[in-house]
Amino acid sequence: MSDIVSLATDIVVEYVKSLVDKSRQGKKLTEQEYNVLLTFLTSKRIDDLKTYLERSVDDLRSEVKGVKEEVKGVRDLVEKKFEESREYTEKKFEESMRFTERKFEESMQFTEKKFEESMRFTEKKFEESKQYTDRKFEELKAYVDKRFDEMKAYVDSRFDGVEKKFDTKLDGVNMRIDDLRNDLNSRFDQLINILTKKGE
Repeated sequence: MSDIVSLATDIVVEYVKSLVDKSRQGKKLTEQEYNVLLTFLTSKRIDDLKTYLERSVDDLRSEVKGVKEEVKGVRDLVEKKFEESREYTEKKFEESMRFTERKFEESMQFTEKKFEESMRFTEKKFEESKQYTDRKFEELKAYVDKRFDEMKAYVDSRFDGVEKKFDTKLDGVNMRIDDLRNDLNSRFDQLINILTKKGE
């Protein structure tokens, strides 16, 4: 089968060359000869278009890959910053506890009255510190969640735009290729008929 296709291709190429030579000599081409030449040029144009489209598809795939990598980088950064904030809060809380315990031990060396006053003062400040730390931690967590949601929505919108652009271009390309393929098949059938008649 491949030998037949190769033979038919060689016949078409030689015939097209003869038409080009005829045109260069100033001879007028018949309508059938013109259609054969047009079919050959259309086929070549389709090959060029296919190469261009394949390159465009590769570019779009690279763009989509870049967006995905950007999303991953943002997510990793947010997680890293959140972990650093958590560790910092825990460290400060532990320092506050150690400070409170040290002051409490020092206050025990005072009189019973001073001890009671110091204990109430320490407990009050500890509770205030805990409430303040919890409030700031919740504010920071809410802020990080909000920024992450905003970034996620932004990245999703960009990714959706790229996918829609890719799908639209791909649909248009497929329709154009189908049209060109149908036209080429029609002209190739005409060429076969011409060659068959000439052989008879």
